[in-house]
Amino acid sequence: MCLCISRKWAPKKESYENEKEKKKNRRYAVFQSISEFTSELPPVTVKTKGEESLIEAAIHQNEFMSRVISGDILKEVIAVMYRREIEAEETIIKQGNTGSHMYVSIQGTFELTTSKSTTTFNDVRIFGELAILYDAKRLATIKAVTNAAVWVLDASVYQKLLVKHNIKEQDEKVNFLIRNGVLRDAEERVLKLVANSLRSEFFTGGKHIVKEGEKGNKFYIVRAGTVKVSKVGEGILGSHGRGYCFGEKALLEETRRQATITANPPLVECLTLSRKLFLEVTEYLKVTPRRSTIIPSNPYKNIELKDLQVVYTIGIGGFGRIEMVVVKEDKNKVFALKIMSKHSIVNDNRQQQAINEKMQINCHSPFIVKMYKTFKDSRYIFYMLEYCPGGDLWNLLYKGQNNNRFREKDAKFIVGCVLEALEYLHNKDIIYRDLKPENVLLTTTGYFKLTDFGYIKKLAKFEKTFTFAGTVEYVAPEVAQKKTYDRSVDFWACGIFIFEMLCGRTPFNSFDGNDNKIFRNILSGIENIQFPKLISPVAKDLILKLCKANPTERLGEGKGIQDIKNHKWYDRYNWQKLRNFQIDSPFKYQSKSYKSRKYQPEKEIPPAEMSGWDDDF
Repeated sequence: MCLCISRKWAPKKESYENEKEKKKNRRYAVFQSISEFTSELPPVTVKTKGEESLIEAAIHQNEFMSRVISGDILKEVIAVMYRREIEAEETIIKQGNTGSHMYVSIQGTFELTTSKSTTTFNDVRIFGELAILYDAKRLATIKAVTNAAVWVLDASVYQKLLVKHNIKEQDEKVNFLIRNGVLRDAEERVLKLVANSLRSEFFTGGKHIVKEGEKGNKFYIVRAGTVKVSKVGEGILGSHGRGYCFGEKALLEETRRQATITANPPLVECLTLSRKLFLEVTEYLKVTPRRSTIIPSNPYKNIELKDLQVVYTIGIGGFGRIEMVVVKEDKNKVFALKIMSKHSIVNDNRQQQAINEKMQINCHSPFIVKMYKTFKDSRYIFYMLEYCPGGDLWNLLYKGQNNNRFREKDAKFIVGCVLEALEYLHNKDIIYRDLKPENVLLTTTGYFKLTDFGYIKKLAKFEKTFTFAGTVEYVAPEVAQKKTYDRSVDFWACGIFIFEMLCGRTPFNSFDGNDNKIFRNILSGIENIQFPKLISPVAKDLILKLCKANPTERLGEGKGIQDIKNHKWYDRYNWQKLRNFQIDSPFKYQSKSYKSRKYQPEKEIPPAEMSGWDDDF
């Protein structure tokens, strides 16, 4: 819930000593459930100039949403918002419900009630805004005290606008490239990947973008504003605007600039592509067979659901249960069985997340929890997984460490295991999108494995997506702003993960669980975070490089995860020994009696769900 926020807002710097007293709770990932999109948008609601200005001012007044809804899409958002009259005492949003609308109050008095307080407001403001980003639970109840009126934005409509906007932006870039001689005859896939690789740069009036005689290694397209072209001895040769390309020869070879290009006032935006990045794209597109991966045989492929016997419940999450099970005829064969209600999955529109999890069965890294089989019946889907009795890293961090943090050398070991898992996934063109201690499990060997693939995305290098997915404290700024993104969100998450391992908290948390505050912290930048003294300078340097606001500047954008491994924080680290499990783990698994773990049996049996979305289970 975001109320009126000053544009000069800055994150509050709380001391580490105070943070240790805050209660730690497990975090659940959030996402934007997207139904089948159509190109159809609702009719535009005609508004007066004054009404349009009022909505625009409310958006600008909101520190977070002003950075999410901006530019070309702002006018389109205002156009599709519709007016709704509210009667006195009518509840508009209810705390705990999942929201699907954003509102702008324009008339009347409203009452805002949380678990801690009740206040009223009668000004113009946005509320319920997180609902257009992801399926957010309402943080407060808001009802009308008097007859009132609001402007409404449907989440589904906003998602359609984003799809339309992203397609339009890519088409625009492709059209720019088609006009260029170097890429005119390129295939559509090449053009789209190159278009995704273009980066925006801004030049103030009077600044030389390129100088005659200098070595060139970058290609430019004017996107906004105008530039003038000049040559020594010939003066100004002309002025060019949107769509003008220059420096294309630099994509193929190092050349000397043939003219000086200067930005005209007040500002020029150029889409740029370096020769290095262009060569990486074209090299990636070459048809070269990948080395075949030896897929290990599955020794448990003949086990059926009826062969398994539940021993005890390992845990209960927001979307299911995990049971420790054994094979009835061979009690030495132990597994974890994740059980999810099909009715709940469909009701929450999480079919894609359930299907994503099944992709774990095709991952064969020693740093990823093995998935052996899946089952289904009329009510549930089941994932048969490798049993990791050490529990998750969240428990180890917040219940097994006196100071809720790890020594730096121990954190380095944990992060090393995670980097091995992420590198494996990226090499398979998979981005993970939900790194956090809750998704890292401790094995009996003391090594750590990544699990929970509900938010993975198959995404080739240089391709992009924009769906909101992840755990709020870990999402990168481009995800929070609903911009397109790529595998660099995993590099960002690595920086947050390292910070949490060393401090027992994430750098952008709000301490009261308010997602809006967390998003504002994220957008304020890692540079505004006060690093505790317990983080060494070299660890701080790594975190800062991973958490660059601009994803193209993050450590990892060059050689991927290998760039992180090459950082001085891992100076002289023996990665081969880690991969061979030859490094002694600082963590020793200690067997605990399951009798001390008490979970209530399932209270209600869910109804059958037979729509067929789970046919492949």
